[in-house]
Amino acid sequence: MPLLRRIIFLVFSLALFCSSVSASFDNAFKLYEKGKLSEAFYAFKNLAYIGDKSSQFNLGVMYYRGEHVASDPVEAYSWMMVASEDGDESFLKTKKIIFDKLNEKEKLAARDRAILYLNKYGREVLSQALAPKPLSDEECEQDRILIGEVKPKYPRSAEMQGLLGYVDLLFNVSGEGYARDISVRTMTDAQFFKASARALSEGRWEKKIENNKSILSRGVMFRFTFAGFEDMKLKTKRFEKEAKEKLEKAEEGNLQSQYEYAKTLEAARILRLDIDGLDVEYQASNDWYLKSAQQGHPYAQYELGKNMLTGKGCEVDRQSGLKWLRAAAIAGDPYAQEEIAMSTIGDVNSDVERAILWLRKASEEDVYSPKLFLAWELATNPIKTLRDGDEALRLLKAKSKFYYDDVRIFETKAAAYAEVGDFKSAIKWQKKALKKAKRLDWKIAVMDKRLAAYEKGLSWQGPYHVSEKV
Repeated sequence: MPLLRRIIFLVFSLALFCSSVSASFDNAFKLYEKGKLSEAFYAFKNLAYIGDKSSQFNLGVMYYRGEHVASDPVEAYSWMMVASEDGDESFLKTKKIIFDKLNEKEKLAARDRAILYLNKYGREVLSQALAPKPLSDEECEQDRILIGEVKPKYPRSAEMQGLLGYVDLLFNVSGEGYARDISVRTMTDAQFFKASARALSEGRWEKKIENNKSILSRGVMFRFTFAGFEDMKLKTKRFEKEAKEKLEKAEEGNLQSQYEYAKTLEAARILRLDIDGLDVEYQASNDWYLKSAQQGHPYAQYELGKNMLTGKGCEVDRQSGLKWLRAAAIAGDPYAQEEIAMSTIGDVNSDVERAILWLRKASEEDVYSPKLFLAWELATNPIKTLRDGDEALRLLKAKSKFYYDDVRIFETKAAAYAEVGDFKSAIKWQKKALKKAKRLDWKIAVMDKRLAAYEKGLSWQGPYHVSEKV
């Protein structure tokens, strides 16, 4: 696909390029045009790390001009060298302009650093470094096991209409084995969401134990199907036909079809469909996600990054997984923005402010969960300068569309009221959370500790999900 570029002329004919091929790059360039140089530099840098040539070029321009960073022509040349490895005439011309203006000492340093960068960020090197290291499903850590499934009730209105369909739910499994933070990813009809989410919250999952502690598992997927046996036979035939059509387009190099075919394989896995020629192992999905991600598809980048973080169909590769997630987040995908924030915010030496910035960006979209998670951080983060109880309460006024976890919503409201000093309201909402948990037969020790703190006139600080010793 040809690159469409917009040029801003600078001294020495040095120009910043804009490509309309990648949504991530377009957003990075818009930040630059708006004068948000810090954010633009962060975006170009992270896209350069996954091999985006235009971002590598623009990173070089910013180093040369000293925008957001001190001017460094040697660093600029090194990035220009990597950007121009495919022979782009404009990039080669600019690289020569920079090199010709270096003194002899700088030229020696520039040559050495350029070789180093080519060996680290060149196309072939990154194609290997950023690809998931495949593992069979048997070799990977097994999915969490549902040990107490509750079947959802068929929504009466959907039943009367004769609707068939499914709901794919994304959620976390708490250390106690409860489905928490339930949200929808795909569904055929909105009527199926609440019944599915309610059933999931009433089920029980096998606990995950590490270092004698029960821990949270993030990003678990489950599908509820609303159809009879005969209906499923018909759906399987239609599914098989659609899968073949998507595969044909995917093999032709269509990035959207590559992404859709990867999702199709995952759907077949969840539905346990036995279709000849359909490889439903996670590593097969990852292969197609990678092809689409390399062409700049943000949803494929998100799915690939998430799988690499958790080791689905591949070795766990946190560093590369986060690189793919950042690319998707820069493109504006709120789920990727949320995932980066929530998977890094509790890390030792993590950039908490950057994580909260990603939650802010995600909360601007019509997605409820990042608003809720941001509200918790604003109410309870140990860093005082990051807390803002009033803003947390404003965020919590949003409707919890396609999110299901009243216990967390109530507890977050309690924490926010405590942060602004309204302990009467904090106690009220925490008691509502405890009442809801009791109806679900959930036993979560930290909830009583939070109530005790509010009754003493103390706000709560720390993460929402807390690991318990076993």
